[in-house]
Amino acid sequence: MSHLREPSRGKLSLRLRSARFLSPGSRPSPAGTAMTLHETLREEASSPSAAPPPMMPTPVPGTGWRNRMARVFAGRTATELVETQSLFTVSQPEAWRRIVFYEEAPAPLRWPLRAVLPQPLGVRGEKNGAGALVQCVYRGGSLMKQVTVMAPPRTLCFRVLDQNLGIEDGVRALDGYYELAPQLEGCSVTLATHYESRMHPRWLWRPLEKYFLTQLHRHILASMQTQNERTCERQESRT
Repeated sequence: MSHLREPSRGKLSLRLRSARFLSPGSRPSPAGTAMTLHETLREEASSPSAAPPPMMPTPVPGTGWRNRMARVFAGRTATELVETQSLFTVSQPEAWRRIVFYEEAPAPLRWPLRAVLPQPLGVRGEKNGAGALVQCVYRGGSLMKQVTVMAPPRTLCFRVLDQNLGIEDGVRALDGYYELAPQLEGCSVTLATHYESRMHPRWLWRPLEKYFLTQLHRHILASMQTQNERTCERQESRT
């Protein structure tokens, strides 16, 4: 039987920059990397050789309050991309070693995320190379992710093969990526999520979705930062 790896608990400390949001129709500057990464991720996901059948059953329409509310506001599907960037005071390779998925983040969610998002319990599997499968276990649900691009210490891309979290009538995660870049003092880490939403009107729901996803990204990046700070403290204590 596969082992469920639970996240450890820890204290958070992080200086964050404001999130950037790219709608499907926006066009970043040629020097930007966001859409280049996004297009690469989508190419990998559409490749037949990179698309094994999902290991989890196909989700069925949920009956929880999230899905009931989603059906009230349901409309035509819109595709969105949200990015959040953080500055780390450690090297790019060190930050790469600390990459975690949301389900591995050690700290508990804070309000209002805790009231909106399903509660993660842990993961099965390792994100140790392109094609790797990671089953994310939630209280009353699950998510299956597949690594599509693994380019240490710069880029990790993944796609969502299956989602069964009780929010499928409103929002479905598609894919995402972590992009690390060296800076004068440490490195920057960009976390992106690409998703589909049926929530309407979009002028109301798009800002709300952006807010909650940005807060979720900050939660994940803060967990990575906390691990980095603990590593530095242990190294300093040995000297």
